[in-house]
Amino acid sequence: MDFKELNITDGYASEEAEDSFSESETEKNYIDNEVDVENSEIAAHLKENNTSEKNIYKGCNTENSEIAAYIEELGLNGSFNKNKMLAIFKGYEKRPFLWDNDLQLPRDNKKREKEIKNIAEEVGIPSEWELIRKMIRKLSSKLRTELVRKKVYLSKGKIYTPLWCNDLTMFLKPKRKKAKVS
Repeated sequence: MDFKELNITDGYASEEAEDSFSESETEKNYIDNEVDVENSEIAAHLKENNTSEKNIYKGCNTENSEIAAYIEELGLNGSFNKNKMLAIFKGYEKRPFLWDNDLQLPRDNKKREKEIKNIAEEVGIPSEWELIRKMIRKLSSKLRTELVRKKVYLSKGKIYTPLWCNDLTMFLKPKRKKAKVS
């Protein structure tokens, strides 16, 4: 089911989201297209971490295979291990002005960039702050899609089990109540 076809007006789904990759597209386009990789901002990082194994998620074992598949789907292979991702989520959660729209603060891109750099320093990878920003952007988009997916499943009376990252990002869930028009 294509979620872009759904008539949802509560702002959870974004048509600009970059989260609709199939596994075959990800495998096919990972490093095969040299021109695209050389032009990307993270080309050097991908080339350093590229291995011949299908699953190159650091520290991956059979227990983490679901997480590894999700990381691979987002194109974050080899970028962060599970512990660093957890630390990034915790740092992001401690800074609500980065994610909470209810604070009614003006959007200050310089301050946002500084705080993402601070998260990178806390995690111990200050030179990778741009990758952290991209990961947060991708995961936020994926979370919006997961919330729509959960709503669709619940409307059909089915049980939906979200991806592992949703437990960590529940603080991002919208808190606003829908106003009833009478």
